[in-house]
Amino acid sequence: MERGIRAVSTGTDDAKTPPVAIAVLIPPQSDAAPARRALRLLRARLGLELTVVPLVADDDLGDAVRRVLEGLHPRVVIAIGTDATFTAVAAALVDEPVALAMVPTAASPLCRQLGLPDDVEGACEHVARACRSGHSRAVDLLRLAGHVRVEDRVVCSRIVMGRIAELDAAPEGGPLARVRWGLVSLMRLFGHSTRFTIDVDGEPVSVRASSVIVANTGAVGLAGLQWARDVAIDDGVVDVLVIRSSTVLDYAALIFGWIRGRSRRRQVMHLRARKRVALRASRPVAVRCDGATERLATLEALVAREGLRLATPELRPVLAPPDDPSPPLVPVAIPELRAS
Repeated sequence: MERGIRAVSTGTDDAKTPPVAIAVLIPPQSDAAPARRALRLLRARLGLELTVVPLVADDDLGDAVRRVLEGLHPRVVIAIGTDATFTAVAAALVDEPVALAMVPTAASPLCRQLGLPDDVEGACEHVARACRSGHSRAVDLLRLAGHVRVEDRVVCSRIVMGRIAELDAAPEGGPLARVRWGLVSLMRLFGHSTRFTIDVDGEPVSVRASSVIVANTGAVGLAGLQWARDVAIDDGVVDVLVIRSSTVLDYAALIFGWIRGRSRRRQVMHLRARKRVALRASRPVAVRCDGATERLATLEALVAREGLRLATPELRPVLAPPDDPSPPLVPVAIPELRAS
């Protein structure tokens, strides 16, 4: 049999190809040792239900996923790899009746933001329980439009535009490494704000801000903090959070508001979009889309309501809302902003 995905023929007669339960994709760039460990753990938990598809170096991941869907007809696709792997597979599964499960081989900010385990053992256990239960949940996505170089043009968690996008992920090392990361991050946050024009469902507003976050999930990804209390991945809307903070006191108030579960409008302006968000900055700024970073002045995202199915052990929200009873930051309407 020919190696990898090429063993799956797109011209196979459906009547002669029985559907498989679970297809496991292992891209060649995945860290070999964690990927092999993940595969052993999945085999121990799911056994013969698995069909392993090791990809070869010249395979386009999106095309590979589509050939797997046509040739194997799985009900679940398990992606083993990094955040880049997960977003590429998610892009190919948009509007497909197939659930995605993720097993990271390295630290995964995307899994943390989605409320999923980001270690190999925890992820394999979570995925195995989801596959055995047969449950999946439809979640929203963002489709990137326009002249964007982000490879897969799909965002599962969030888009960050501005100074916050310049921050690196928190290191896995000891306290000294984290202190150094914190000091460098603080230096990057301070400075002049940028003029943004934000178009939400055809209603534009112009504001000065340090960053704009288009959030499909509420998790900041650090110490359990939330961008806002009422951000959900399956509510059919995306939340646009305009961060006005630019000084030490501003950011201290912003973080204190996140800890308390409520933020002041002086630091954060909260908008909501059901169909489309377009951002235009007065100059090119850093833009981070689920970990992929570049510098852009304009960006447009379309809301794909229930565009992806995630394999989950129970029928419950992927991200449960916090228990803090404090009142949430109330989203504002753009006409109200113009009037003020």
